[in-house]
Parts: sequence; C-alpha cells; structure tokens
Amino acid sequence: MENPTFEPVKYPKQLLDLTGQTFGRLTALNVAGLRYKKVHWRCACSCGATAFVITSQLTMGRAKSCGCRKKESHQVFKPRHGSSKTKLYKVWKNMRMRCENPNHKYFNRYGGRGIKVCGRWQDFVNFMADMGERPEGSVRLTVERKDNDKGYEPGNCRWATYNEQARNRCSTVLLEIDGRTQSLMQWAEEKGVDAELVRNRIDTLGWPITNNLFKPARRIKRKTTA
Repeated sequence: MENPTFEPVKYPKQLLDLTGQTFGRLTALNVAGLRYKKVHWRCACSCGATAFVITSQLTMGRAKSCGCRKKESHQVFKPRHGSSKTKLYKVWKNMRMRCENPNHKYFNRYGGRGIKVCGRWQDFVNFMADMGERPEGSVRLTVERKDNDKGYEPGNCRWATYNEQARNRCSTVLLEIDGRTQSLMQWAEEKGVDAELVRNRIDTLGWPITNNLFKPARRIKRKTTA
C-alpha cells in the first residue's frame, strides 16, 4: 500500500498511546499523523501488509485487519459449482458463517463455543450430496444437530422444523426441582407450560430454578375504547 500524506499532530503527548497493542490482526506501530482531521496509526497486519487506521476504529474493534480478512472470507465462500443462488447454498453458507466468522451475530452460540463444520462439509458439493435438497413444504426446515454439543457433520444433522429443534434443545437441559431431575421439556409437559417460555425465563430473564418457572404466561389486557 502506498503511504498516504499525513499532517503532523500538534500535541502528540496528549494522544492515547496504542503503541505495541494488537487489535485482531493489526498491531499499532506508531502515530502516522493527521488525515481528514483524524489521528491515524501506522499498523502492521499479520499478513505482512501495512495499514493506516483511525484511533477509534482500533479501540472500538471496527478495524481488525488491513482488509485481508474480508478478502479471505470472499475467497472461502466463492462458489465453484454454479449453485450460489440456490436456497441450499444459502443454508450451507450461513452454517459456516455461524461457526467461522467471529463477526456473525450468532457466532458466540456456535463457533464461539467450539461448534465446527467438519472437513468434508467445507466443500458445498459434499454437503449437498450428504444432506440432499431441503424438502419443500408449508413449514420451513433448517439443519438441526441431533447432539447440540457436536458439530455439523454427517450423521449428526437432519432437516427439522423450528418446533422440532426447540424440543431438541429443551430435551437436553436437565432441571432439578424438589429433588426430582427431568429435562426442561418433560417438566414443561408435566406442568402444561410452553417449553420455550420456560427456557426464555431461564436464559434471558435469569429466573431461578424453582416451580415459579412454570407459571402460566400473564395475559395483557387491552384497553377498549368507548
């Protein structure tokens, strides 16, 4: 990359010192100067390139490479089979992004906790051969892992509805209440309460593991106008 032109910083001692700090693949080397009235740092990228990055882009985690990560991502998911516009290809791509892209909104639920796509399924053609086309119908099907602690691989995946996946997730959560241990799904069925409501109370609302988890949802009364 050709070095851009920078203006000198008037008060360098007042700058936040990022020298030697690493941000993703970038390591801040020194202040390059002012450009467009913003302080830029000269950074070394782990790929060997040099990048000039605004201070806030580094400290707020918006810049993590010289641009090589994005190029690699495009290269990884560059289709070579003529199926890039199919629904199955989108399923495969989203599956890999959840497991391999730290910037994906659900990465912490998948790649962040060690869920991986097996080597065979790194190739879309193999995934298509093993899973087949997604069955069409009135209910949308997605790829479900039979064992939620294992990755995406042949033998551990099937096409399932959202309700089936919810049942699977709830069936793997064990709760001990009043000396009895059952899966969340079994408790919900016994108490006559929706299992996803109970799971949300635990995961999102932080309710303690007691019988209060199985209270019926409160109905909101709507005001009627005269």
